Amino acid sequence: MTDFNFKEGDKVYYPTVSNKALTLRASVGSGPYIVGLVWGGIGDKDSFTADGKRYHTDPNPSIFPATQEWYDKLVHVYPDLENPPTQKGAIDIILAMIEADWGYIPCRVSDDEDDFDYVDLINSIILTSTASYVGSKEWKFAVPFDPQTNKNIIDFVNGEIVLED
Repeated sequence: MTDFNFKEGDKVYYPTVSNKALTLRASVGSGPYIVGLVWGGIGDKDSFTADGKRYHTDPNPSIFPATQEWYDKLVHVYPDLENPPTQKGAIDIILAMIEADWGYIPCRVSDDEDDFDYVDLINSIILTSTASYVGSKEWKFAVPFDPQTNKNIIDFVNGEIVLED
């Protein structure tokens, strides 16, 4: 069985009601129902357990991660399913954090795409034909991370960072 641990902000498929990738919200439910979805008009909402079950007694999940892996599995049964959303690039995340007045964003930085041995605090990006990430100097590559957990930041949703698993 899969070990999902869904949280607010995750993109999911709920293929029995929608062909689109939907974004989980905080649940209005109680007890084990910690995440919720709204997919249409008034009344089109459900709550789920962290492992994706509509009812905590269900043997299988009702929602699935909106990833390429799960799209490839589900599209055989739900052929009209939309492709999964593309993951935001580091530049999009850093720009969103700068626009949200984070000031300095801790990043693993490099001038070589394969060698992220340095850490710098990025506070601006120079956008030309290639981006330059500006901290203590200009860098060609940057990946934002959370210094408390040392995990990469893979999204920035409603002012909150989303970390890699």
